[in-house]
Amino acid sequence: MLSLRQQYAGQQQPPVEQLRQMALQQLISQSALAQRAHEHGLRVDPQTVQQAIATIARNNGMSVVELQKVLSEQGIPFSTMERDIGQQLLISQLRERTLDPTVTVSNAEVEAYL
Repeated sequence: MLSLRQQYAGQQQPPVEQLRQMALQQLISQSALAQRAHEHGLRVDPQTVQQAIATIARNNGMSVVELQKVLSEQGIPFSTMERDIGQQLLISQLRERTLDPTVTVSNAEVEAYL
């Protein structure tokens, strides 16, 4: 899920109040999806979260320790990142479980694409 900054990169941003409303709606949606994932018995173990964070750090050309430092300099607790990444992984599991089984592609569609 893209952050509001990413969604409006290079574009004129909406008024601050509208951004606040959008951010609140995004937080509510994410929270509801995470709750639904928990209701379906989905879980993300801490090791998976740490692996995802290591991948993010590596993709940005830094170590996890350097990433922690950058976050700290920006006033973002590392625990917030861990929580957010865990929630995103949980939502991804929910999407995979609920959406992927409903997507079907016929042989004709595959051949037409090729």
